[in-house]
Amino acid sequence: MSKAAAMAISRSRSLWAMLLLILAGSTVALLGAAVWAVGWQSDAAPRPGLTASATSAPAEDDPSNSPSNSLANGVAATAPAPTATAPSANALDAQAALMPAPLSGIRLARQSLKRGGLGSRVRATFTVRNRHDFAIKDVEIQCAFRSRNGYTTQRRHVLHDTIEPRSRETFSNVLVGHINVTTTRGRCKLLGAQRA
Repeated sequence: MSKAAAMAISRSRSLWAMLLLILAGSTVALLGAAVWAVGWQSDAAPRPGLTASATSAPAEDDPSNSPSNSLANGVAATAPAPTATAPSANALDAQAALMPAPLSGIRLARQSLKRGGLGSRVRATFTVRNRHDFAIKDVEIQCAFRSRNGYTTQRRHVLHDTIEPRSRETFSNVLVGHINVTTTRGRCKLLGAQRA
């Protein structure tokens, strides 16, 4: 084989290798952009004008506030598994403090949602009622927002405050999170709480 033929083959191989590298790099870039776009859309929440139906309070017998629905919401309403050793009185008190409070005695008495931050943020006012004989804290609330095209977004927020037994507490102007500007409806529900 002549020297010129060998150089031509070498050049064509390097061109093919370069073409394959460019093709592989662009494929990786496109896949990365697609994954980023899908992740970005799932984080974005619909957020245009919230309607009056979004600010209505749940009914007294709303099944979303019942303890039977707490597992469907992702929060167990049962006590943690017992330990193998015999617990002392202090350990029992500590364990009782860590147990989630049953949702049957806690409800959202009132809720209202409004936009802020050029329509991309949701500010909420919640009134949480505690009908238990013990105080509760760290009430977790989940808000779902929907736009007319069917796009939904969910945001969770924990209210880090103590609510005394047999009382209600109002939390005003709570930033729930960022949502999509096309959101038209929103509603919140309780997910869980801890004993104080």
